[in-house]
Amino acid sequence: MNRLRIILDGVLDALFPPLCVSCHAPLSTIEEKSDCLCSLCLSSVTIHGHFWRYNERKSGVFILGAAMAYESETVKRIIHSLKYEGYYLLSRPIAKLMSEYLKSSGLLDAIGISGFILVPIPLHPSRLKERGYNQSALISRELGAKTGMPVYDVLSRKRKTKEQAEIKDTKERLKNVSGCFILRKNGDVKGKNILLVDDVFTSGATMFEAARVLYRAGAAKVFGLAAAKA
Repeated sequence: MNRLRIILDGVLDALFPPLCVSCHAPLSTIEEKSDCLCSLCLSSVTIHGHFWRYNERKSGVFILGAAMAYESETVKRIIHSLKYEGYYLLSRPIAKLMSEYLKSSGLLDAIGISGFILVPIPLHPSRLKERGYNQSALISRELGAKTGMPVYDVLSRKRKTKEQAEIKDTKERLKNVSGCFILRKNGDVKGKNILLVDDVFTSGATMFEAARVLYRAGAAKVFGLAAAKA
């Protein structure tokens, strides 16, 4: 049966070769096929070597890092394909790049990986039902597997908000997400060090709002990590 499956997969690959979501070249290796991304496109992505520090009046200094720049056509394509086109397997190479960023940027040295948990930014239930998955949760799961940090899906979005990308004004972005997050029942984060995970940030408004909820719930330290900075 396994042999028949291998033959069938080979025939399907020959007739309908899987293509890279970025450059549309045929994918040849098992790793490329599982990533939905060719090795050339993956290696072409530049990893940031820095992170941003923001002064947040209520919570002190908030550190927010992004592994890549959204201006890159490859980065833009893989994130868009993950979010809107059902290529959920792209969470794997995205997490791989974020893991490389954590090592090269010095962010892990700044926060200390010991005792940290990963918390994905949640989708509203209606958007989750429409999409079928939360891209930030998928990225968190893959990143957790690479770093050893456990994933705690403790946040919930209590009201549907506009897409932040549709709002240009920073104050309006803050207003759009204000009060939209709550802690799930049995979501204990007291004394925990948290690394918030999202796909893209622009102004940081979504991350700031999520951090406020976690700090109010007793979290010790909260930092943000996104796949890309727009």
